[in-house]
Formats: sequence, structure tokens, C-alpha cells
Amino acid sequence: MAGLARGEKPVNVVDDQRGAPTWTRDLATGLLELIDKRPAPGFITRRSAGDTTWFGFAQAIFTEVGADPGRVHPVPTEAFPRPAPRPHTAFFPQTAGFPPG
Repeated sequence: MAGLARGEKPVNVVDDQRGAPTWTRDLATGLLELIDKRPAPGFITRRSAGDTTWFGFAQAIFTEVGADPGRVHPVPTEAFPRPAPRPHTAFFPQTAGFPPG
């Protein structure tokens, strides 16, 4: 997205799929907590607080790099056909003991 933000053209981004982008600092903190706590083996997730659509995430990236977020346009998933269906919600809930960063 940052590369597209440097351009001039409008960018279409899916607005009906939600995810939870994870900040690297939150991930690193979670990994250090895992090392300290050494929980029982199993499935553990870590993500930052909140969630957004790919469209919202793209707008935030454009804003962060100083580009006009108005160049980002929302479109439905159907605008980007894929071989496999995409989930409308693509993140796991927080794991107990590891609150969102």
C-alpha cells in the first residue's frame, strides 16, 4: 500500500472483509511474554487491539505516509475474484492471558 500511495492513481480496496493488523511491537511483546510464561503447548494467538477492513487499513497507511486517503476507494470482495472464497472476518479472538496490545 505504501508503494501505491506514492503513485497518483486511485486505489480500489475491499471494504467487506475485516481483519486485525498486528503491530510488530505488539507481536514482539507477546513473544517475550510467551518466553516468560511458558504456557502449555497449544494454539496461541496475538494481535493488536481492534479490527478494520482492508479499505480502512489502506486509508490509514496512506495517511501515515502522507498521501491522500481520499484516493482509496471501497469496493466489494466480488471486485477481486479469487480462486478460493475469502472470509469476511479473518482474525482469531485474543487468547486468555495475552490481552491485545
